[in-house]
Amino acid sequence: MRNKLVSVCGWLIAHPYIAGALAGLGLGSALVWPLATPLAIVSLFLVIFLIERAPLTVLPVTLVLVFGIKSLIALSWFWSAYPISWLFELAASTQYISIFFYWTTAALWLSSGGLILALLWRYSPLGYRRFLLPLLWVLAEYLGAVVFSILTAGPGSYITGAFSFGHVGYLFPYLTPIAVWGGAYAVGLIGLLFAVVIYDYLTTKHHVRFGLLLGTLLVLVVGSVMYQAPAKTLPTVVAINTTFLAATDQETRQAALGEMMEAAVNMQPEYIILPEDARYLYAYKSDELGAEMAVEAWQILHATNSAIVIDSGRTTDELTGDIVARAFVWSTSSTIYTADKQYLVPQGEYMPSLYAFVLRFVGLGVVADALSETINYSASRRVVAEDAAPQIPNMLFCFESVSPLAAKTLIANRSSDFIVHPMSHSWFNEPRVVWRQLETMLRYQAVFSRTPIVSVGNEIRGQVYQPNGDVETYATIVTFPFGTIDSTNSSLVTN
Repeated sequence: MRNKLVSVCGWLIAHPYIAGALAGLGLGSALVWPLATPLAIVSLFLVIFLIERAPLTVLPVTLVLVFGIKSLIALSWFWSAYPISWLFELAASTQYISIFFYWTTAALWLSSGGLILALLWRYSPLGYRRFLLPLLWVLAEYLGAVVFSILTAGPGSYITGAFSFGHVGYLFPYLTPIAVWGGAYAVGLIGLLFAVVIYDYLTTKHHVRFGLLLGTLLVLVVGSVMYQAPAKTLPTVVAINTTFLAATDQETRQAALGEMMEAAVNMQPEYIILPEDARYLYAYKSDELGAEMAVEAWQILHATNSAIVIDSGRTTDELTGDIVARAFVWSTSSTIYTADKQYLVPQGEYMPSLYAFVLRFVGLGVVADALSETINYSASRRVVAEDAAPQIPNMLFCFESVSPLAAKTLIANRSSDFIVHPMSHSWFNEPRVVWRQLETMLRYQAVFSRTPIVSVGNEIRGQVYQPNGDVETYATIVTFPFGTIDSTNSSLVTN
């Protein structure tokens, strides 16, 4: 048996690139398929083995393969965008090529984390540096996300380490209580420490060190469970979860939302929340939809004298003239609070400059111009005013959940009873691969911020994420042709 193990280890060292590719495949599979978790554990041991035993000359490419393939699988939800019916007519072949290009380049940018990890490892102290590996790995993933934001920069974006798809922390949802110390970064660090401690014991048989380290980690886990905030009783929230396709015209949306809003108002809840980009309650500001619908929206708004209503949509900032995604919080005091989306979707809400250059270089300048004119949002730093009462929730927009620090930052700047998370997945066709990852992200965010997150969505059903890591499903009160009225209070009935 020992001879076979030595033979396998020798083969892995002789073929580090193949081993790295296999490790990346194992790690990525576990991110999108829970049953692959045992494969991920084996893959972690393999990566640790390669980092310590492979020649430094081959380590950069080996780790780039690990990070790149892991990212390719984590981002496989890109393919759920096909068919691209929300932008303009494109041949099927062009759509496939476009998605493939975005998918592979995104994974390539994130694979830079592997190169960074190789460099950090090479220049780290020689002593007990295997125990530094978890910290170096988490740091490398963060810096890889920064590289991603640089290479996908464009008008309306900014440099950030927010893009966390594929991060190792999401491999350990059973360590969710650890998120209280630092979100996905803390979970990744402690999960990797467990792997390193076990690997260290298997290779050294150092019983005392193993016992001390493992005992410390277990105490940390138990302490995390005790420190995390308990589940909180929420006010009566009515969530309007819709099923509008991207191609559904605004007039149809407005009529359907009007019907659902009227029913929601009759329930007399404390909060009514619409999904991202519903654009319903500020319709009276525009003549786009006609006077009749504008008046209807106005009447419904003012009928909600006991509810706080939250809507959002594309609008022009009155000071800068930029196009922003803005949430409107209509309070019972007739005060309107606003907050803007701070982290935008590359290729979805703004056009990365590098990608526009490539399109023009290959003769697709018309496509680049059309995209730049259509997806032209700008990120904004506007948040709910600091002096707003705690019952006015903070806003965490759809894509912002991928930033491990987003909810914590909101609560650090201004506390609120809960955080509203409006979403829209109308660009995609049931992207189940991303749904699992987003659920883990939001669980970590709620635990880290010690604040419930109340989500509501279009083409994705919202849930409630509690600070103890629990995920609560809404009770469906009424079903409509274009969605459902759901609530945290199952006893609600229409008057």
